Amino acid sequence: MSTMIPPTNLKDIIVGIIKDSAALVSPSDLEKEMIKIGHGVRKDIRLAVRDLVEENVLEYMDKHGKTHLALSFRKPVRLSRRIVVSPPDLRSDSISENTIKLHMGTAFGKGDHPTTQLCVCALDDIMADAIAAGKKIESALDIGTGTGILAMAASILGVTQVTACDRDPMSENEARMNVRLNGLSDRIFITGVPDWNSTYDIIIANLRYPTLLDLQSKLIPMTKQGSALVFSGIKKTEIDIVHDLYLKNDVFKLVWSGQRGGWCGVVYQKW
Repeated sequence: MSTMIPPTNLKDIIVGIIKDSAALVSPSDLEKEMIKIGHGVRKDIRLAVRDLVEENVLEYMDKHGKTHLALSFRKPVRLSRRIVVSPPDLRSDSISENTIKLHMGTAFGKGDHPTTQLCVCALDDIMADAIAAGKKIESALDIGTGTGILAMAASILGVTQVTACDRDPMSENEARMNVRLNGLSDRIFITGVPDWNSTYDIIIANLRYPTLLDLQSKLIPMTKQGSALVFSGIKKTEIDIVHDLYLKNDVFKLVWSGQRGGWCGVVYQKW
């Protein structure tokens, strides 16, 4: 028999499963997982999900003809200690100065995926360390920017100038629209292709690991001593392959790592 769980705790567990899952979660998937780990019964789970949807914490989404549950971005959602993402039409007195207003378009990276959250957390931590050390971060490059959320997070956290690139014209347009919406057009430059001959203090790449491996030879000359690479898009089963490439020959050292929903995020710093 399942142990009775207070409704609030039941909701927290449900949100945690949705937030940390590496795959899309259908209502039936959620019920099976909750019952498997001994939390609640179907009636309680369904009531809790209904409440979470009504409270705009979760929302139903349709993908490939199947209904899934996802975090709702109809109200502010905290991605890290200092970064919050919010719909653009929310009243200004409901958001903080570190809130990114985001149109929910078609590009990847609105903040609901674990890899996006890992990159934001990594940026938050390394920028806090830089500020504490009195170090100014002048430049960052976001490769495959999507909606521009990571470029905007870097800018809001204190990077002086950010270049965001995406070879998909639709993503490039969405990023430009979101950057303008947040009043960051003077600090973030949007382009289709990065300048591979420039150097940066931070390079962000939330990309699948084969692309990260292919980029290694290009990124070495684009970094200088102290430069950081902020990566995600790496599954737990793939992280050792990425480490083996980037940590060989002592070019970079690992200074930050995190895991969420079967995905990994890392920060390498150049010696």
